[in-house]
Amino acid sequence: MPNQRQLEILTYLSGFGRDLEESWDVPREISLAGLAEHLGVVRSALHPPLNSLEEQGLVISRTAHVIGAPRRRKVYHATDTGREEAAKSTPSENKRRGRSVGPIPGQILLHGRENFVEAVSSSLSEGSSILLEGLPGIGKTTVAASLAEALLDEGWLVRWANCQADSDPSSIAGMWFGGRTPSSKEAISARADSKKTLLVLDEAQQSSGRHSNSIQEMLEACSETSAAVLVVTRAPNPFTGMSGFDSIRVGGPGTIECQGPPPGRYDRRESNGGLHFNGWASAWYQALVTR
Repeated sequence: MPNQRQLEILTYLSGFGRDLEESWDVPREISLAGLAEHLGVVRSALHPPLNSLEEQGLVISRTAHVIGAPRRRKVYHATDTGREEAAKSTPSENKRRGRSVGPIPGQILLHGRENFVEAVSSSLSEGSSILLEGLPGIGKTTVAASLAEALLDEGWLVRWANCQADSDPSSIAGMWFGGRTPSSKEAISARADSKKTLLVLDEAQQSSGRHSNSIQEMLEACSETSAAVLVVTRAPNPFTGMSGFDSIRVGGPGTIECQGPPPGRYDRRESNGGLHFNGWASAWYQALVTR
C-alpha cells in the first residue's frame, strides 16, 4: 500500500490525462523537476518513492521531450491501477474534474431532459456504448454535450470528434487524440482503451459511403474496450447493424425510443406516454423525460 508521499505523487500524476502517455511533447510538470517543485522537495528525495511506485505497477516512466527543455527528460505517468489507488484515497468532495480533448461544444443550458441525461450518463459510466439518433434540430448535440459535461464532473476524460464528409478513421482519431495518430482500427481502439474515457463522434451522418464502413468497424472495435463510445447521428444513421451499441432514438417532442436490446435481455416492446422502448430499457422509464 502506498505511503503518504507516494499517494501525494499518485494524486498529482492522476490529474494529467492518459493521452500524455504517448505524446511527443509533454509538460514540465510531470518531469522529476516539476514533481519536486509541486511537492516542495529536492529531486533526490523523490527517487525512493518513485522507484517503489514503479515496482508496484502504479507509475511508469519514460523519456520524452519536455516543453521548454533543450533535451529529452524522464517523465512519469500514473497507470490505471495507480489512478484507482489515488481515487480511493482522495475524499469525494475534492474530486478533480476531468478534461476534454477535441472540438467539444460549449455547454448549452438544457431544459426538460435533465433526467434523461442523468439516466444515459449513468449507462455510459457503466461501460455501455450508445448510438443517439434523431431528426435535425431535435437537440442531439446539446444532449451529447450535456452527457459529456456530466462525465467530466465525475473525473472522466472526454475525447470529442466531429464527423465531416471526408472524415476517415485516422482523421477522427486525430481529433480524439491530437498529435501523431494511429490509422488502423486495432491501433485506434488500443490507444482508446482506458477506463473513465468517453469517445464521442458527433454528426456521424456526414460520413461518406466511401468511409462509413471503416468508421463503423473502428467504432465497434472501440466499443469492445474499457472506454465508452457515444455516436450522435441524424436519422437514418449511416451505419448498418452496429454491434456493441444500445440505440436511443430522440424523436419529436415527448418521444424517445430505445432500440437494440443487448443479448440476454428482454425483447418485449412497451410504450407509455409517448416513450417507446424495448424491455431492456424499462428500468429507465421513470427517468426518461422530454418536452
